[in-house]
Amino acid sequence: MTLAPRQKPEDRFSWTAWVTLWLATTAAGVGCLNAGAGWLRAGVLFFVAAAIFHCSWPAGCVPLVARRVILLGSAVAHLICLLLPPLLSDDLYRYLVDGSLVAQGYNPYAWAPSSPKLSGLVPASHVLVNHPGLHTIYPPVAQAAFGLVCLVAPHPLAWKSAMAVTVWGMALWWYRRGEEDTSLRLISHPLVLLGASLNGHVDTLGIALVTAIVATVHSRFRSGLWIGLAAGVKLFPLALVALWLRQGVRTSALVGTVAVAILVGSYLPVWSAGPKSFGSLGTYAAHWEYNAGPAAVVGATVQTGLRWLEVRDPLEIPAPLVGSGRPAIRYFDGVATEGVWWTHRELGLRLGRVAALLVLLGVVLAVWRYRWPPGRSAAWLLTAIIVMSPTVHPWYLLWVAPLAVQPMAPLWLRWLCAVHVLGFWSPAQEADLGVWRDEHWVRLVVWGSWAGVCAWWFSGHRSRNSTSGAQAENPESL
Repeated sequence: MTLAPRQKPEDRFSWTAWVTLWLATTAAGVGCLNAGAGWLRAGVLFFVAAAIFHCSWPAGCVPLVARRVILLGSAVAHLICLLLPPLLSDDLYRYLVDGSLVAQGYNPYAWAPSSPKLSGLVPASHVLVNHPGLHTIYPPVAQAAFGLVCLVAPHPLAWKSAMAVTVWGMALWWYRRGEEDTSLRLISHPLVLLGASLNGHVDTLGIALVTAIVATVHSRFRSGLWIGLAAGVKLFPLALVALWLRQGVRTSALVGTVAVAILVGSYLPVWSAGPKSFGSLGTYAAHWEYNAGPAAVVGATVQTGLRWLEVRDPLEIPAPLVGSGRPAIRYFDGVATEGVWWTHRELGLRLGRVAALLVLLGVVLAVWRYRWPPGRSAAWLLTAIIVMSPTVHPWYLLWVAPLAVQPMAPLWLRWLCAVHVLGFWSPAQEADLGVWRDEHWVRLVVWGSWAGVCAWWFSGHRSRNSTSGAQAENPESL
């Protein structure tokens, strides 16, 4: 057993101040959640403060007293959030509807929750599902998880407990590997607390899946298996196949083949629903936008440019350019024309997707060119996809949380997870006031501060973001 180094007096003071501030803000946030509607926005602000303190985790060994306070405080906070209803998201009710159908042997893609055919088949909480007229968007591996939990009990507490077990199970796994610091960082992070134990988001599974992908990087088959399972929860982790470009294109193609085979195989049992098996993904991608960062900048730039050039809105796009074989006849100023009509906003969204693909391609080329370690490559790939999306809910960041809680995680990644806790403001405002607004000031704070941190970090201050340790370039480290 290796003895911990003796703590300097200034280190002990640093830890005392940090634990006091983290515990006070976390306790205040949990207290506001427990108070219910009217206090949720205040609770979000307290959790943002706690996340910022978490981002500034002191260097050095965690003292024994601080370790016990963090462990006990985190356990109490998770337990209280487990017993509360999902106050800041209603996605969980969709999980229960889908899971109830799977548990009874029905295809969850066949009907939308509002279908009268589901009467008596789903729990009473199905009335709380958002957009009940749309089919589910969750891939088959997520559906299997929903079904397994609903076999036990189709109740919010059952699903939230499963997500909490995932978090604490990963914390125990890191602890047994000797990474106690990482374990404590995970269970004490406000994003993990709100995403897993309070709202029970399925993205919590990404904490375990991304960890498994990086930890099995030396086994092509096992890594491909984990990537396929991750893509069966949310499709975008399929991009992690690029991790193996450092070992050659052929190796990456082999891992990709295994992952795609797992993903395709997961769709076979539900393919009786035909194209409905992809749910409402197309609708979601075409119309949803929330807390957009770079994608919103691209869209606003395009719209401003078109207005400055006095291009009419909507504008006609020649059908061959968008692949439309039989363009519908549309009327503009009473004149019949053949073509596809896009508003300035729609064109901005589409060009934003093009920009996202270009950014992802640039990251993939960097992974291949510089042979980055798996943890760094995974962080860049997942961040590029999430950041460039037109919809960035805070729980999406749970996919990079296992990378952000590493002692050697760069400041830009830690800050990304911390500041996105503010993304819970809109659902908190809806619960408090009954009004949903994608507030511009929230976007400004979230993306403006992150851009500033990135600029500071990339300007040459990288050495200040992380504690010392032997994991810096360890190929197996996250």
